[in-house]
Amino acid sequence: MKRSYLFHSSKRAISLLIIMLILTLYSCSNFETKQPEILTFEQLQKMEYKTPYIIDLQKGKKHLIFYGSDHTNDPANPMFDDIEKRFLDMQPDIAFNEGGDPPSLDDRKIAMEKFGEAGLLKHLGKKHNVPVKNVEPTLQDQFDYFLKKYSRNDLLLMYFCRQILQIQRMSQTMDVDFNNYIYGFLKQLQKEGFPISDEEATLKYAITVYEDFFKEKFDWKTFDRKNISPMGNESVLNEISRESGQFRDKYIVNLISDALKKYDRVFVVMGSGHAVKQEPVLKSFFK
Repeated sequence: MKRSYLFHSSKRAISLLIIMLILTLYSCSNFETKQPEILTFEQLQKMEYKTPYIIDLQKGKKHLIFYGSDHTNDPANPMFDDIEKRFLDMQPDIAFNEGGDPPSLDDRKIAMEKFGEAGLLKHLGKKHNVPVKNVEPTLQDQFDYFLKKYSRNDLLLMYFCRQILQIQRMSQTMDVDFNNYIYGFLKQLQKEGFPISDEEATLKYAITVYEDFFKEKFDWKTFDRKNISPMGNESVLNEISRESGQFRDKYIVNLISDALKKYDRVFVVMGSGHAVKQEPVLKSFFK
């Protein structure tokens, strides 16, 4: 009788444990915390936010400032003084800029006129002995990814149009030799691995691609940024711009994560949209 009682008690205990295990697994599957993700441009378009958009995160010794800037080459813009103040207050171990790897100029005003926020950051890095690196994935990595999905000329046109916008900003505060600037840019693309010949790495060829695509005469001064805006749907160029933004953002949050493992104070300057989109992931680094 006693043996039968023990047998049934053990059986009930095992059954209870199995039920508890099933409930636990069910609970985990339904209430597991979802990892934050980079926002899409569609989500960004529905949001209202002010620029500059500044993310300032700290936990223990770790400190990240992500300065979501406007893009400007006007040295009189008060944003530049704000960037410099935050940079000096933080005294970063390392800084990252958007927009390639411009030279580190001693003249603050010229640095901003020529290279905008990146120019100022490179200037500050040189002056205060702080390494400043390009936050972007390499051009070769971008070429390898996008040439599998888009035509060579569409991608070339996208890069060309981005430079037009850059020259438009620069021309507001200084004289710009458009032809020489674009020639140097196309040669740099070629040097970085973009598949164009010497005959194609010319302004003449870029204008031909432009006019064939847009069916209009080329004039860089009247080019409309909506043609390559990631928020637009004018053409495949908007699609490339959106995908390029997501590709870059994914790369950058991983770069920042690695930097925070190595350094205590990290300072980043990029366009405000990148800051808003990356914020959910960046905040998760400090939980």
